[in-house]
Amino acid sequence: METRDRNVLLIGGGGYVGTAIGRSLYLMGYKVRILDNFIYGHRRLAEQSGLEIVQGDMNKESDIISNLEGITDVVILGGLVGNDVIKKNPDLAKYTN
Repeated sequence: METRDRNVLLIGGGGYVGTAIGRSLYLMGYKVRILDNFIYGHRRLAEQSGLEIVQGDMNKESDIISNLEGITDVVILGGLVGNDVIKKNPDLAKYTN
């Protein structure tokens, strides 16, 4: 399969790392869709990347399924990271991660 025929779903791709990876994939010829809940408010950063942006929750099966159409590859970057966030949200961190 040619790179131009690849469609990547970047789950949790709305942050600093995700938008950089998404932009790199896009420049290499991949089509990229970012799925993120933007819990940290980085939507503007993702929008500046020029990629397809979908606001959704990786923990919601319907959000994942509805965004898989046409996707050939999935990269999962989402999760709660860092001691402070995990301490404040232990149940959500366990469920998500």
